[in-house]
Amino acid sequence: MFREKVVRSTYSFNLWLSDCSLNCAFIQCLMYLYHYPDIWYDYATWHARNGSIDAAIKVFQRASKALPDSDMLRYAYAELEESRGAIQPAKKIYESLLGDGVNATALVHIQFIRFLRRTEGVEAARNFHYHYFIFSQVAHNVFEAGLKRFMHEPGYILEYADFLSRLNDDRNIRALFERALSSLPPDESVEVQSLSFILPCFGLNSIS
Repeated sequence: MFREKVVRSTYSFNLWLSDCSLNCAFIQCLMYLYHYPDIWYDYATWHARNGSIDAAIKVFQRASKALPDSDMLRYAYAELEESRGAIQPAKKIYESLLGDGVNATALVHIQFIRFLRRTEGVEAARNFHYHYFIFSQVAHNVFEAGLKRFMHEPGYILEYADFLSRLNDDRNIRALFERALSSLPPDESVEVQSLSFILPCFGLNSIS
């Protein structure tokens, strides 16, 4: 009986020592790899897998300050909050990813719509999708109207292309470049070449 207690105590101590060693290892890693999101993610998920959800949340909070532009970390942070029933904190994280909606990617909108469907129901997700669609259409119409005046301005074309890329609208990106290139005067060859060069950045083939 006494021996069994000693064995169990030794096993528990070894587990505690192992956890302490791993925790120290993560802390040491972050001293040198502070701006590497994978380290923060592994550190937080290690806490979560060991049942230390509060500790994992604190790691994600620190990570958000260290790497405010890391969408991966914020997605993981939101999922962890949602998994423990903290819906409002999770929603705030998604809303921070959305920002004003202008610079948010299509992926952010999709993830937020899925979150709304899981937590607030289909109607809430549908309403958000409707407002997002209306915003996209209005912005698209504004850019189209601006083309009448700024078709010969490469900077404007690139801004419009960037907006379309955030909507994953590859077809209209290509159409935009084709229209712009066909309208630019021959003597503006530098601008034509720069526009052709930028196409692969959007995953499209160059226009000859």
